[in-house]
Amino acid sequence: DASYERIRLWLKKADGMPVRGEYVTASGKLLRLAEFSEVKSFSGFKRPAKMLMKNLLAEKRFSILQIDTFNVKAKPSPTTFVLDSLGR
Repeated sequence: DASYERIRLWLKKADGMPVRGEYVTASGKLLRLAEFSEVKSFSGFKRPAKMLMKNLLAEKRFSILQIDTFNVKAKPSPTTFVLDSLGR
């Protein structure tokens, strides 16, 4: 099961870089809004280095993901991404 029924993603026409994301319920209610910024080159791969995720149900809540380094050749184990491995 997915947390969101639909994700609408805005990409730059010139390079396909994500700019904005809207995370929507099955009923069409907008739950989260993501803004992607600070595009940097990581080992030759250009990616947004910052993502601001706004909680639209609790307007004072938000998360910021800031990427300083990115190993594009890393091969993590699939168990790395199970809920119990993520911690808090």
